[in-house]
Amino acid sequence: MLKHRLFFLFKVLILYFVGYLIVLPSFLTRLTLMIQPYATRIHPITLFCGYFGFLAVMIYVSKEELLKGYKIFKLNKKKCISIILKNTLFLLLLVSILSCVASYLFKTAGSSNQLALNSQSVTNPCLTVFVTCIFAPIVEECIFRGSILPIFEDQRYKFFGLCISAAIFGFIHVMSYLFSSGLSEIGYWFIYSTI
Repeated sequence: MLKHRLFFLFKVLILYFVGYLIVLPSFLTRLTLMIQPYATRIHPITLFCGYFGFLAVMIYVSKEELLKGYKIFKLNKKKCISIILKNTLFLLLLVSILSCVASYLFKTAGSSNQLALNSQSVTNPCLTVFVTCIFAPIVEECIFRGSILPIFEDQRYKFFGLCISAAIFGFIHVMSYLFSSGLSEIGYWFIYSTI
């Protein structure tokens, strides 16, 4: 069972770190340049199709874990919805407080990731809504809850598994900016990990 879970984790991490971060942008750039040889950025429709395709692959690869989660949700709908609502409100409050503290300490307007999303929301609002409200939550759920946490389901290691999952979750949100934006991103890494 552990061997199966480790293999699933390996597949999902390779899919994300190689497929999503390297292969997909390269493919979409080439596709855009084939259509518009002088384009300076990937067209939003091409991006949407790329994100949608990657999301379909991630769902297909993670379908067993997603179905297990759905079955648990279906058995305990009221309790699950209550937990989701309470945790969402708590996280919104926590993120607001931590973001204010980090902005004050680092003298920044927010994490580089958040600033990039804000900028993208002005130029491509529909794509930003799709990426932040549908794509990212499903992909992150597949990676962090679906592949990392099951490895640490033994009660003795659950907290350790949560810490590992949280650290990687935080890292993927700041890794693009970690070396270019300086130490402030480490503070935001902590905030994303806390989420």
